[in-house]
Amino acid sequence: MAAPSATLTPVLIHLLRGASDLASVAATHAKLLKAGVVSTASSSNHLLAAYCRCGATGVARYLFDGMRVRDVVSWTTLMSGYAAAGRPRDALALLRGMASSGVLPNAVTLSTATSACARLADAALGGQVHARAEVAGCARDAVVATAHVDMYGKAGSVEDARTVFDGMPAPARNAVSWGAMLSAYAQNALGNEAIHLFMLSSVLSACAGVARLGIGKCIHDELEVKMRQKGYRGRLGSARVSVVEEDGAEGNGMMVGVHSEILALGFGLLVAPKGMTIRVMKNLRMCCDCHEAFKLISGIVEREFVVRDLNRFHHFKTGSCSCNDYW
Repeated sequence: MAAPSATLTPVLIHLLRGASDLASVAATHAKLLKAGVVSTASSSNHLLAAYCRCGATGVARYLFDGMRVRDVVSWTTLMSGYAAAGRPRDALALLRGMASSGVLPNAVTLSTATSACARLADAALGGQVHARAEVAGCARDAVVATAHVDMYGKAGSVEDARTVFDGMPAPARNAVSWGAMLSAYAQNALGNEAIHLFMLSSVLSACAGVARLGIGKCIHDELEVKMRQKGYRGRLGSARVSVVEEDGAEGNGMMVGVHSEILALGFGLLVAPKGMTIRVMKNLRMCCDCHEAFKLISGIVEREFVVRDLNRFHHFKTGSCSCNDYW
């Protein structure tokens, strides 16, 4: 087979970007070798990324070690490959090697290194990377700062996570950064702080997106035990729809506690004086499981709840609803 021309080289590199199996990457690599263009930084970096994407970090490292010129993309690509392959210590070793080589890290490099520290749950190492981000001037970059919040949360340093979160410029706080801070609270069993921050974010309508953080479980553990004791099991077919569409999660009996009305009820039980009626407004029809949960909880805590959904008002009291289970 004739060696591909310079015209075909961009086509081969484009193929590398989409390749996800090792055989295809190796075949394209061989064609690039015949074309004599593997020595260029761009083609080498694309090869690195392709091998890392396939999980072939050993081949990627061999290629990396043979590169004449390694730029920040080269270092960061292999670092990301190690992190994705569950080798955080190797990823962090690359960060040290990068510093020794005089190559300056960028925001992607530092967020990747921070994620490696998060996997190790090592706040001390994470703090060192955080300091490097400060020196590099990208500590308040949305991606980097969010990675720091996530890392400190996983390492149990919730106060540090909140300090980073509070120091982020308001425009940089997106759904991911709010989610990272909520997750930090939930992972460290700080349910009250999690739900207060959740309400502060004014994104109650997006609760399906944060359901995976376990906030509902953190708040409702005690109620759930009592509900199960009273025979509540939940009809998963209707209760988990909003969560499954968001996360692709498979069925389990814990998914019920994540709908918006359940979280709103949890917040009301936390902050409303004992005996006060809790009122919840909802712009969609209340699902069967949430309806059943409200009935049971009203009996357990001896409180009255009023829910306005798409169709009607529901008055829950002493384990029953004014709609007589028809809505």
